[in-house]
Amino acid sequence: MLQLNDLGPRGKCVLVRVDYDVPIKDGVVQYDTRIQERRDSLRHLLEVGDSLVLHSRLGRARGVDPKYSLVPVAEALSRYLSGVRFVPHSPGSDQAHQAVEALAPGEVALLAHVRSQPGVEKNDPDLAARYAGPREAFVQDAFGSTNVAHARVAGVARHPPYFAGPLT
Repeated sequence: MLQLNDLGPRGKCVLVRVDYDVPIKDGVVQYDTRIQERRDSLRHLLEVGDSLVLHSRLGRARGVDPKYSLVPVAEALSRYLSGVRFVPHSPGSDQAHQAVEALAPGEVALLAHVRSQPGVEKNDPDLAARYAGPREAFVQDAFGSTNVAHARVAGVARHPPYFAGPLT
């Protein structure tokens, strides 16, 4: 399996599956260890000129539920990385793709909750292709989800190139 250091020439748009399923209370992340754990590998990608598209889930939400918004996660992540923006549109949507395509090198987009669309858990190949979207590499850096046969994980990994992150 290819590792993050095998990514090759840089300046790419990299989709990174992260695990930011963190406790949130009153709109504030209570415990951000999972965010901190990925900080160094994300910084490395940014320092070599990549733009990053991060996707995660939060809780067990299905569909769009404001209770499971990743906005507080984006705010917490901004304490460790500059250039972070939250993309409120469903991953794979035209609006999300436009936001990703507008990223400059060194910028980070955290996509809305990845369970927000029907077909995720059925590993819909069309949805996986939309999730993979306008990126040039996929980094799986969420060990706890590597065994999940959903469009957001296994389906996206079918769109090479695919790399294992340090926490995989």
